[in-house]
Amino acid sequence: TRKVAAVAVNNTAHPHDIRRYGVHFKYPQDTPFPAEDISLAGKRWLLWGEWIWSEAYHSSAITAAGSADIRNKGGYLEFDYGITPKLVGYLRVDTYDPNTAVQSDIRKAYTLGARWEFWKVCQLVADYERDNFEGTAPTDRVAGMFKVFF
Repeated sequence: TRKVAAVAVNNTAHPHDIRRYGVHFKYPQDTPFPAEDISLAGKRWLLWGEWIWSEAYHSSAITAAGSADIRNKGGYLEFDYGITPKLVGYLRVDTYDPNTAVQSDIRKAYTLGARWEFWKVCQLVADYERDNFEGTAPTDRVAGMFKVFF
């Protein structure tokens, strides 16, 4: 999942040292993702998300010698709403726990944004995100993106 789960895996470890499980869902099933069809095929809304679990084995380079296995979990839930056939608003919640044995390291992010297709292969995306690590002050981010599809 975007920024929140981007740190879920130490890619320098051997891939066999990490076991991952996950589930992805989309409702209604026949509604395309906004990147595929910004009009959501005429549907008014789309709810989608993903949840992952992973663990690093005791013998992994990720864990310190003699330490227990590291288990983490995280995911996101996004609600897209078709305001017009060319404009979609969205609300997204991301959560990530890099080590389930540690109580104060959960990270959450809340995003409110919009996607506007102003030409068939071009979109403008703007969003506001509040990022919150437990035990630290929340940070705010405003971002914009120009997308061209090839």
